[in-house]
Amino acid sequence: MLNKIPKLFNFMIPDFTLPPIFATIGEKLPQFPHGLMLCAALNIANKLQLLANQDLTKLENKNFCVKATDSGGNAFFTYKNGFFTPIFNYANSKIDLTFVAKFSTYLQLLTHSENANTLIFNRSLILQGDEDLVNIVKQMLDSVEFKLPDLQKFGFANALNPLKFMNFLNINLPGFSNSSAQK
Repeated sequence: MLNKIPKLFNFMIPDFTLPPIFATIGEKLPQFPHGLMLCAALNIANKLQLLANQDLTKLENKNFCVKATDSGGNAFFTYKNGFFTPIFNYANSKIDLTFVAKFSTYLQLLTHSENANTLIFNRSLILQGDEDLVNIVKQMLDSVEFKLPDLQKFGFANALNPLKFMNFLNINLPGFSNSSAQK
């Protein structure tokens, strides 16, 4: 059973623009960590069935870019074999769909303080690329319900124990044994 997000998370993110110095510095920094973090978050959301009602197979072998215009950050990723994976060689990759918005717009989308359709209609969130893919992603964004997973599935204590949580997500890191997570 999934629970609605508690009131604690039901706050409004104001529309703001980061000072230009953030974009100046952000553009000069390596961009691959953004893709790594975004893919990790998307894969966890998918594993916890927060994206359960989505037909992600429509995204298979498509390349995406998420640009935060006021922070200078870009995240490049793809969806292959059931997983979101970062694109490290993004300079040589054909991007099928690009999301363009300010950092505050992504926060509004993430916290569901604004509806995806409203952000797109107001041109706060711009989707550029293949028209069919744009329509698919618009429908996906509109249908995602932000809910907290039922932690009873794998036990609340497991959520607080990183090794048990990684074991639940089937994540294996070199040097860490998930066998201790079984205890």
